[in-house]
Amino acid sequence: MAFLAALFLGANGRASSEAKMAGVDRQAISSFYEAEVRPCGFRGQGYSQTLSADPTLGTIDEFAYLGNDLHQFVATTVRQELQRANQSLDHVYLIAHSMGGAIGALAHEKYPGDFRAAVLSAPMLKLDVRGWNEIAAQIFLDAQSLFGRDALPVTAPRDPSTAPVSQNTVTRSQARYEFQRQVLTDEPSLKIFVSTQRWVRKAIAGSRVARKNGAAARCKIITVQDAKHEIF
Repeated sequence: MAFLAALFLGANGRASSEAKMAGVDRQAISSFYEAEVRPCGFRGQGYSQTLSADPTLGTIDEFAYLGNDLHQFVATTVRQELQRANQSLDHVYLIAHSMGGAIGALAHEKYPGDFRAAVLSAPMLKLDVRGWNEIAAQIFLDAQSLFGRDALPVTAPRDPSTAPVSQNTVTRSQARYEFQRQVLTDEPSLKIFVSTQRWVRKAIAGSRVARKNGAAARCKIITVQDAKHEIF
């Protein structure tokens, strides 16, 4: 059965952009539903204005702001489009990956009427802090912030479009990785080489809230994760 009056909203992860989500989501959704897909980008990456003096560094102000941005996109652009097409405002669905999944979980609790249901793919509900205890990492990065080190990269910057799939930290899928590399080759301005310390600091706190909000969400949520990762 096809949802003839449905609109799917795609929310991308930290290392990807609207360009990638648009292609992946349309390919997946068109296999099952007669519906439209609209990618939603986030401030500081993708086609939005960068928040860093160096556009290759991924940074953020507050994760809560991104949940608000997602709500504003639904409340204005998405619902206006559905109204113009005389379609039901209730058939809005969220497909979100990684960081987008955490933002979706944040938005679900605060704006429960925005989506009829959601699919969160490998949602960033707990950050990989490379062997650190989460609380210890938070304390260390908070201290770094007090010394004005928020804007420093957490590791050595590296062009994500040049690394082989075996050396990337984003995905184990060869097809997905090659698609992402092609997007970045076609649009080099979308490249983010590495996150800043501020991004990691805020992501730890934001993912903690996302775990709590996701568990309390009042709409249907399907979480998809590979066998080598844990869902919190």
